[in-house]
Amino acid sequence: MPPITNKQSILCYGASDSGKSTQARYIATYIWEKYHKKTRLIALDRGSLWAPCQDLVDSGIVIPLEFPTSFEYNPMAIMRKLRRGEWPKDGIVNQPSIEIKRIGAQSKTFYHTNTAWTPWGQKEDETIGAIIVDSITTFATAFMSDTKQKNVRIGGDGGSQAREEDGETMGTNTQSHYGDAHTEVLDAIQSFQCLPVHITYFTALEGRGIEEDAGIRRPTLGPASVGRAINSVIPSRVNHCFHLVAEGTGAKKVIKAWYCKHPSSLANTQWPAKITLTPSALKSVWKAYPSGFIPLSLDRGISDFLSLISAPTEG
Repeated sequence: MPPITNKQSILCYGASDSGKSTQARYIATYIWEKYHKKTRLIALDRGSLWAPCQDLVDSGIVIPLEFPTSFEYNPMAIMRKLRRGEWPKDGIVNQPSIEIKRIGAQSKTFYHTNTAWTPWGQKEDETIGAIIVDSITTFATAFMSDTKQKNVRIGGDGGSQAREEDGETMGTNTQSHYGDAHTEVLDAIQSFQCLPVHITYFTALEGRGIEEDAGIRRPTLGPASVGRAINSVIPSRVNHCFHLVAEGTGAKKVIKAWYCKHPSSLANTQWPAKITLTPSALKSVWKAYPSGFIPLSLDRGISDFLSLISAPTEG
């Protein structure tokens, strides 16, 4: 197949129940109708899984994968395989085997995979048009939990003793773990975008952090991972970053998908958002949505934006 030259990467972040996971169904439908290709949905969040896309799962348009975030499954290794385009046989990550080894005066527990992984190939080129990761916040938390439970120590990290109780072990997180988690999150975002699909879609909770520049500390806002260092960095790693804000309740609920920076409740601090387009496409978005946000509902999704920017432009 010829290389895909119309790739788009999208990140939607916001508070819980702001419609982030629901946008997956509109993206999957858009990909199916435009390219007749399916969407892989990597579900980490137990608060939604693939419930907003259940009908598309039943019809085979969306291929779901429940990502087990427990440390026994080695979540870092799972994510690295997925970001290379690998997929577990039969679409299930099997429970790993446990091996206990005696190392000196202590016993150490190892978890070995029982999952067969299939690499990306020509079949995937022809049938998969989008990949959705819901969410990067949950993956970052799973990574931190994994390193804590296994009491991983790196470089200059202190060698504190793990807590052992009734056959269970609990360690502590170190500063190095935060740096590693940030690297894994950013690497995953970059790597997924290298796969030959038309759209990669990520979700995240909104988060508040602190950045320091020349000794001056100031608050920052953006997609949440862990810690406070990369909230403002993540939006720069995708083509389009939308901040989803829900207003109202029930049938009167309206979701605003902000595509440009907008004020927050913190003084002199804005929520980041952006779209990366040609000048003519950008003018089309400004004309269609002059208030700086795209209104979303149960009937209208982010696919409206995708249709707009793919339509022929005047002049």
